[in-house]
Formats: sequence, C-alpha cells, structure tokens
Amino acid sequence: PHKPDCNKKPDLTHSCGKQVFERRFYHDSKKNKCIAFIRSKCDDDITYGKFFENRGSCIRECVSSKSLCLKFRKGKMNGTFEGYSYDARDDICYPARYRRQPNFWPAENIFRTEQECYNECAPSFAQHPLWK
Repeated sequence: PHKPDCNKKPDLTHSCGKQVFERRFYHDSKKNKCIAFIRSKCDDDITYGKFFENRGSCIRECVSSKSLCLKFRKGKMNGTFEGYSYDARDDICYPARYRRQPNFWPAENIFRTEQECYNECAPSFAQHPLWK
C-alpha cells in the first residue's frame, strides 16, 4: 500500500475537480510540525499525494513517536492552576486544571493559553489560494 510521505507538501493550487472535500495533514519540515489542510477528495492518491488522515499519525511518523504533543495531560476538575493540553485523538486543545503548578511547554504538554497549544501541537489549516 502507498504510505504518506513525510517530505511531500500539498499542492493547494491544484484540484482533481471534485466538489467533495476532506481534511488531511502534512509534515512541514521547516517548522517540524504537522499542518492540517483541506483538499478535494481525489481517488488517485499516487498522482495527488497520499497524506495523513489524522495529525497523531503524522506526528508519530514525521516528528517523533516521543513528541510531547502525543502525551495528553488531562488534569483535575478541582485544580487551582489553569492550562490547556492537546489531545491527538480528538485533535483538540482542552482546558484543564491542575492541583500543582504545572510544568508548562516545552517541558510538558501543558500550555498557558489555548492559542499557544494550537500553535505548538495543532497548527491551523494551510488554505487553498482560491478560498482566501
């Protein structure tokens, strides 16, 4: 089977013509992060590129299987300290509370703000030029 390529970037200027879209992920080697993008749902992955179906598998394959972004830190409901932690299963940064002062990023998958969490572990979509 054809596997996703960690070095392949999506061609956001090309479409296979279908009006059905799908979310996929690619590895940005300069940032060493997995970026979400929307593309036409094409049947020919060899021509249009096989990309990752979820960010977690992209991170494991291309960044590191030991990436802190893969280590969700749930926290407690009644903690004093607030933060955010990225959950690769859901591709969401969840608010969390911690009983002790947390070790914030880059020490652990705990962020001071939701935006910082998304910037580090779940960068926003690369946008098709026609959608701007």
